[in-house]
Amino acid sequence: MKNHFISTFVLLAAVTVCRAALADSPAQHFTSNAADGEKDGIGQGSLASKRPNFVFNGALKDAFEFFKPHKSGNGRSCATCHRPEDNFGLTPATVEARYQALQVRRERDPDADDPLFRSIDADDFDQDFTTLRTKALVRVVLPLPSNVKLADDPSARIVAVWRAVPTVVNAGITAPYQYDGRLETLEDQALSAMLAHSEITIDPKDKILTRLAGFQQHVFSSKGVRKLARALESGSPPPDPDPKLNELEQRGKATFAQFCTSCHGGPTQTVNADARFLPVPQRGPLTGAQAFVNIFVQTPRPPVPFFERLPSANLPTRSYVVTLPDGTERASLPLIQAAG
Repeated sequence: MKNHFISTFVLLAAVTVCRAALADSPAQHFTSNAADGEKDGIGQGSLASKRPNFVFNGALKDAFEFFKPHKSGNGRSCATCHRPEDNFGLTPATVEARYQALQVRRERDPDADDPLFRSIDADDFDQDFTTLRTKALVRVVLPLPSNVKLADDPSARIVAVWRAVPTVVNAGITAPYQYDGRLETLEDQALSAMLAHSEITIDPKDKILTRLAGFQQHVFSSKGVRKLARALESGSPPPDPDPKLNELEQRGKATFAQFCTSCHGGPTQTVNADARFLPVPQRGPLTGAQAFVNIFVQTPRPPVPFFERLPSANLPTRSYVVTLPDGTERASLPLIQAAG
């Protein structure tokens, strides 16, 4: 009877711990999709939706570490800032909604807490979260190179900057990590984030870092990107990014590969030239060569188009706006398409 009572107590405790670990985990964002034929985790997500619907099976055990705070930290997990509903990033709307919800809870319970709001990311290192609430930026402390000194504090060897929370979608194929590429692996990135943002005092076990890295090896924006990741892992040739082409389109692709890819190369058809024969964008104002201002090789794959109708005809047109490096926007010439 005593052993039965102990077993029941342990089971209830385990359920309670799991529920607590998932309190910050929108498990509804993940669905199993056996009929889709996927064998290894998150393969497809709708990044335009409020709730991405990812294929989710093999990554389950790794996902728990992503949503579970480290026991020696400040209560934050990876998912505290990398929100699934924000495509595993963080938006000002999400931050403000959580802040307002926290204020409502504190009216009933003065000790109510949300791990998103920690003094390390406060403007005054206390309770002023204006930057976090309005811009969704967190504070990052970086070491200064030996040949760099701050004008207001020449003796400083570190500098604090505000940074947005990058998405972890497609992180499995985008090493090295951080904006300056200082971290080589997902395990290094996970440990750095836990030290800096979760303020852990005890280093996590290697298996925890491995699981966190494993989770990010399953989070991709599409099945095509997942296939590319698997090809890179195995050393296989990358999959063709183009759909099935007819005979004319195949001839056009061969011609493009022969004459155009020296500049517009690579799987995404972006700049892939060995020798850069055009100046770096925005160097014109520094050199005085105005003819070179904002000259760069554009991708032939357009941004997501939007449709509009000509005022004088009932024909849809496809056009898009390109944002140039100097921040100005320029509309392309519309490509008229036949109705229907």
